[in-house]
Amino acid sequence: MKTIAMLILATLTVAAPAFAATPQQQQVLAVLHDWLDALEHNDLARLERIIAPDYRITASAEGRVMDRTEDLAPIASGDLKFESAKVSEVDVRMFGDTAVVTGVGKFSVVMRGKPLTVEERFTDVYVRRKGRWQPVASHSTPLKRPPT
Repeated sequence: MKTIAMLILATLTVAAPAFAATPQQQQVLAVLHDWLDALEHNDLARLERIIAPDYRITASAEGRVMDRTEDLAPIASGDLKFESAKVSEVDVRMFGDTAVVTGVGKFSVVMRGKPLTVEERFTDVYVRRKGRWQPVASHSTPLKRPPT
């Protein structure tokens, strides 16, 4: 189960604004929305266009660092299918041609035929290259919220 949760956590983090965005932040958020939509449509080709080729992700479930190919492998194989991806507590901070996005993601997925819901706190780093924003790094930590 830990491996399944790690794969889900590692298969991207996305965000939506919870603040009044500047024009640069709006550009980053447009990429984020595209990323989220590509996840919900399980669109591997679009995910590969959105995510930088040198992308790295660290998922805290096991601390494994993966590249873009490894991160997208469960989608490519059909083992992982997203049904929904929602976010909250989003913050986008700009540092010139770099953006740091933090927030909470909630994903409903089917992993190897089993429905799962995963919540995570994430940090994504985007870099503007040749006028185009791309995610280059992510880190996710599973959230274990107390029962209400």
